[in-house]
Amino acid sequence: MRFRVDTVFLCKSATGSSKLISPDDCPAKCNTAAHCFGNFVMVPRTAKSPSTKSMVEGMLAGLADAVDALVALGVGVNRILLIGGAAKNPAVPAIASALFGREVLVPPAGEYVADGAAKQAAWALLGRLPTWDLGEVSHHKSEATPEVMMRYRELKNNTQNW
Repeated sequence: MRFRVDTVFLCKSATGSSKLISPDDCPAKCNTAAHCFGNFVMVPRTAKSPSTKSMVEGMLAGLADAVDALVALGVGVNRILLIGGAAKNPAVPAIASALFGREVLVPPAGEYVADGAAKQAAWALLGRLPTWDLGEVSHHKSEATPEVMMRYRELKNNTQNW
């Protein structure tokens, strides 16, 4: 049987216990109740559901939140580079740009951890930061989706002490 990601809700009862349930099975209608929060579960592919975009948003929201925390501390963010396997999917950089609210750059696939270590070593030996060409970098700019980050922060705040 094939599976896909579907939306379910994590509901916290008055006694403090939590369970995952379908939105249709929630007596409080989780999508509007203050005690219920969106989550994901694998379900049979035969049922209808929202797209996997929500799963990608969930994966990237933590990173966007971390960047926002750095900015709040006064750290300047000059660019966002998206590297790794997920960057190969053309939808991921577009969603990342929307969540970060800024342009996202995707360089060609490479060994960037090793390259970064070599660049730091060269910097230490030369006394100046070397400039290395990343190759042809693709640029992705999407319309910001602050409502997704707002919902992420709400979920984060409401489940922090669980």
